[in-house]
Amino acid sequence: MLFFVPMKSSQFNSILAFLALVIFTLSACESAENKSGRIEDSPAAQSELQLDYARNFKVEYFEDYKKVTVLEAFRGASKPEEYYLVDKEIELPNLATDAKIIRTPVSETVVFSTSHLPMLELIGEAESLVGFPSLDLISSRVFRARIDAGAIRDVGHEAGLNKESLIDLQPELVVGYTLGTNMDAYFDINRVGIPVVFNAEYLEETPLGRAEWIKFMATFYNKEKQADSVFTEIKNRYNELLEMTQSVENKPTVLSGVMYGDTWFAPGGGSWASKFFADAGVDYLWQNTETTGSLELSFESVLDKAENAQFWVGVANFSTLSLLKNSNARYGLFASFQQGKVFTYNKRMGEKGGNDYLEMGYARPDLILADLVKIFHPQYLPDYETYFFQQLSE
Repeated sequence: MLFFVPMKSSQFNSILAFLALVIFTLSACESAENKSGRIEDSPAAQSELQLDYARNFKVEYFEDYKKVTVLEAFRGASKPEEYYLVDKEIELPNLATDAKIIRTPVSETVVFSTSHLPMLELIGEAESLVGFPSLDLISSRVFRARIDAGAIRDVGHEAGLNKESLIDLQPELVVGYTLGTNMDAYFDINRVGIPVVFNAEYLEETPLGRAEWIKFMATFYNKEKQADSVFTEIKNRYNELLEMTQSVENKPTVLSGVMYGDTWFAPGGGSWASKFFADAGVDYLWQNTETTGSLELSFESVLDKAENAQFWVGVANFSTLSLLKNSNARYGLFASFQQGKVFTYNKRMGEKGGNDYLEMGYARPDLILADLVKIFHPQYLPDYETYFFQQLSE
């Protein structure tokens, strides 16, 4: 998987300023909702949640409940997943006997992906997290402090789920993700009466589409207004950066990916990662392929196409040029390697080894795009320091 993030000194001053704005926004929005958390807008006035970029879920409002639909929980899923969200302060409406009902707002949650964590943090619900698989993967200081305090429990993973720990926790909601191959673990969770929903943001094909799933997470907390305000800030910053790169005429050429065994894996031209390259104003050499996932290429074909590429971005977890070349001496044949124009996304590593790019990056594509603009077109962001990306040294 590829990489990448904030902004021009004058336009995107600092992450602290952004977070301060988020906190202000959350406080302001709090007064716009009643104490039960139910949205004041009536279903007649707003029958469906507005989505600008996300294509794989929708939220419909009815008199006594919200219906949240994940259109494709995993690639090739045979049917949508539907969830009925009913406020805790009202009686259950007359729904189908097999309806998946979740009482809201939830207060104790388990999530199964690091990409879900910042969604909780950005809507002010970090304290609701009570369980997570493989705690060492978490890099966020907010969640690490809660782990150290014993407030978040390790619940194993899909292949080795600690069901006893999960049952003991009795969370009000489990937010999972699946490739369609680990469903038994989630069935087991459902069988003990713990609701499971699938967050399939990873199937979105645009950076802002993935980030907009903050609104999906917010529905379970009755915080759609807060999520919309946060996402609007992210969207606006992203689009301001995008406007900078639209006038670029001489686009630098870019290589991405590394070898695993005998295969070079690189982002397909239709992928979320490739979209960042297009928006950053560069010529990603596989941009015209249609693959939405990873391309599997031979080393020879990559060398033939990208030997003279000006930049190499996204080299897994290699932290120096020496380590990269030691893993495969042929990497030294690329001009980007010889000129030291190699960048990785491991600048922000957690104390236990987690990578914040794989955590906050999906929720903050504006930060990723800012990093790329700084790398490829530094004249646009002269005072900005990259957030996720760093250039490999010797």
